Amino acid sequence: MKTLSILSLLFFAIVSMTQAANIVDITVTGPGVWNADTLYTDYPVEIQISIENDFVLGGIGLGFNLYNPEGGVSLSYPAQVDGFGYYEAVTVNPASRMYPTASVWDLGNLIVSDTGLDMANAGLNGTLPDTVNIGGVALSGGLPIGAMEHMLSLYFIATGPGVGVFETLCMDSTFIPTAAPFVFIDGGGSTMTPTVSWDEGGECFVVVAMGQDCPVFDSGLTTTMDIYRFGSNSTTLSATDLEDDPISFTLLDNTGNGIAIVDDNGDGTCEVTYTSAEADFGTSVIVTVYACDPFHSLEMCMYRSHSITFNVFDYIAGDFNGDVQANLGDVVYMVNYIFRGGPPPVDLACSDVNNDCEVNIGDGIFVINYIFRGGPVPTCSDCMD
Repeated sequence: MKTLSILSLLFFAIVSMTQAANIVDITVTGPGVWNADTLYTDYPVEIQISIENDFVLGGIGLGFNLYNPEGGVSLSYPAQVDGFGYYEAVTVNPASRMYPTASVWDLGNLIVSDTGLDMANAGLNGTLPDTVNIGGVALSGGLPIGAMEHMLSLYFIATGPGVGVFETLCMDSTFIPTAAPFVFIDGGGSTMTPTVSWDEGGECFVVVAMGQDCPVFDSGLTTTMDIYRFGSNSTTLSATDLEDDPISFTLLDNTGNGIAIVDDNGDGTCEVTYTSAEADFGTSVIVTVYACDPFHSLEMCMYRSHSITFNVFDYIAGDFNGDVQANLGDVVYMVNYIFRGGPPPVDLACSDVNNDCEVNIGDGIFVINYIFRGGPVPTCSDCMD
């Protein structure tokens, strides 16, 4: 019996040690976060809230206080898809056990008090300090027991300091009337305070203006180009970095079915080339490029991208040089091809405009007659396919 009792105590001790704790973990992330301790103005920041709980939660209350000791920072709260609260700036992670929220918090769904709290400077009004309480109450559902999992997010954008001015944004748990700063509630209404990942006094970040730190694309760059099906076209892009940091160019997006290539010249310029595919015919393909330097995250640089729209056409009869029009330049192009070893026409069928099943100087004369003498309209040949 004594041995059994000892084994039983050991068993319960091991079970207790392996049970989940009650923890709230706070992670600050997003395009506006740099090096984990610095926030850039004018870029989105996400406060991710993760929860671990060892009993079914009949309710939670997570009170946040956002404040700026120097007084030069203000916040805005961008609305999110399926967001909660007056500003719709709080979301629930659909991959977490807090989703769907209406079944977990079946009394009032998720409750976000971001306006009208009974506190000085209450609510999220952009003028710091701002306060917000994120909570939920359940009658029959509740948050199931589980390991640490990202469940909630609060989004904001900081504004205020000018270039070269450093200020501070701090976030901490805060007392909300009738609840502790952060509180877990069981099904019987009893409360406990979970462990929070940050130290006493919360967490503070340096806030700076990005200014022109990221490279900026130069003005007057090409934004639209014409291209033939199966053809290619290219343009040169350039960017400037005010600190003269090295600039690199990277392809961000290609909406077409063809091939987009970005060749970095290593001197603050790049060549962007798009080669169309058959499926691109009759569509407009958008190729997006971003410029960055070694001191900023790619997410930040994406906000300063440059897009080129390639309009994909079928071949035009008489357009020997591929500029999507038939004119005198095509006649010169044909003469160079025939008599000076220049490059061939872009499409043989649409270069045999007089339909004699050959591409020769007669096709150039045909185009001259069309342009200057009101001759017949050039057509693509059937015998050159």
